Amino acid sequence: DAGDDGADHVEVLLDELGVPRRVSDFDIPREKMDIVATATLGDMVVREAPREVDEKVVYELLEKGW
Repeated sequence: DAGDDGADHVEVLLDELGVPRRVSDFDIPREKMDIVATATLGDMVVREAPREVDEKVVYELLEKGW
């Protein structure tokens, strides 16, 4: 499938560039993710999101991306 091929190429490119893709790639201790979740709430993208976003939602997303 062309979409899968494109995704594979993007994955290779990100690997070659060393682009972090997991929260754990940023060397942020897991026990500090609550601080990151709270700080994220001040981001314009989160404030202007089409659905309500709170600290719990952000924390769950961070956990999924760990």
